Amino acid sequence: MHAQVRSSSEDNAVYAVYVMANSIKTFFVGLTDSLQSAIEDIQRDADPHSFTSRYGIHDLLYYELYSTHNAARNREQKLRGMNKPAMLELIARMNPEGCDIFPRFINGETPKVLDKELVVKKRKYKRKSGYTGTVYSLRSISSIDD
Repeated sequence: MHAQVRSSSEDNAVYAVYVMANSIKTFFVGLTDSLQSAIEDIQRDADPHSFTSRYGIHDLLYYELYSTHNAARNREQKLRGMNKPAMLELIARMNPEGCDIFPRFINGETPKVLDKELVVKKRKYKRKSGYTGTVYSLRSISSIDD
């Protein structure tokens, strides 16, 4: 599955929460509605004063997709609060090699775990306000049978 993570309407938007790192595993957690553009900007050091530029953070190691900004923002906050061992464990579930997966994302080749998880964990929900959305999650990868 290749997900171009941008849409013109809020109802069809897909938000990506992503984790990037450098060679010594200094992590950066971000949220975007255009994963490709965000990663390209980071990799070419578009803002030389940014955290990612200062610490040489250029490798996309992990991402999750959400259909609502609030769900993505909540998950981003949870990821930012993770300690390093927990973050490494989470990344290893999707990206066991711990390598930059951005080239695979661009080529439409997402890691096997992501494809499987999106099929299994895609769910619809309805809020009290009447809004209906879809959440794509990678949080329960270990519960999936091969």
